[in-house]
Amino acid sequence: WMEVPSLQELCLECLRENVDLLGEVGDVPVTLLRVVLEQATPKQLQILQALNPKMDLENHDVWRIHYEREFHREPTPPSSVTEKAWKALSWYERYKYMEEDRERRLQRAGERLREQYRKANDGWVVCGISLFSSSSTQTNGNGEL
Repeated sequence: WMEVPSLQELCLECLRENVDLLGEVGDVPVTLLRVVLEQATPKQLQILQALNPKMDLENHDVWRIHYEREFHREPTPPSSVTEKAWKALSWYERYKYMEEDRERRLQRAGERLREQYRKANDGWVVCGISLFSSSSTQTNGNGEL
């Protein structure tokens, strides 16, 4: 015989498959929704936080799960933050900090790469297009001709 799932199990499975449709949940305990929240993306969690201010998701362990999944590291402070300040942050704040830090690093790496490319190709011919020296070349502000 096959065990018949409870109504609660069926509802949670339905919510897991349709997290995008989840809105205000009222007084439903976070512990009950844990399996659904673990499946939600960080963006979906942010939306749920905004729609459910009574639900304290910022310090909930579900953000720790996303933090470790996204950044593949133990929850240790980055070199730019003191350990005391890091521990004072919620899991959500730690996640947002690391996400913004990653974005800043990627942007700086892209800028360095574009600058190295410009320097390496200054005055050279690339793909049949003559690249003039940077002093005589006009760009559109983004380093493009």
